[in-house]
Amino acid sequence: MGWAGAIAGFSAGAIMILLGHVAPLLGANRLAKDLDVLRLFGRKYSRRESHIVGMIIHLILYAFFGIVYGVAVVQGVFDGVQPFPLGIYLALITIVMGGVIMPLEGHGLFGVKEDHWFVVDLLLMNAGWLILFAAIFRIWL
Repeated sequence: MGWAGAIAGFSAGAIMILLGHVAPLLGANRLAKDLDVLRLFGRKYSRRESHIVGMIIHLILYAFFGIVYGVAVVQGVFDGVQPFPLGIYLALITIVMGGVIMPLEGHGLFGVKEDHWFVVDLLLMNAGWLILFAAIFRIWL
């Protein structure tokens, strides 16, 4: 189930990234902002390099979150893809993303350095990912 979770998490993350890039072309406002220029190991990276690294990091994170959910199902912590366990998992990944990952990326706690609605965006994007993840993960159950 760990590999199934990884594949489902990665796939759902890729779909979310694709939707984030296609939505502005269809008239929606840009949902995901291109924020800072990446600095890593003393080197400044271009916007394109920063964007690609950001996508890779998010895909790795969502594959990891998929693995964790898959292992939790195998261990009996969660009972498949039922709404209540998924809601709990949504809260957990939102807390991890907003409380750990975003401050490490320089966005502040839950992205408040960017704007005050960033936490709502984070919750909605994680909910979208989780719905896609559950639909893909259900294939292996």
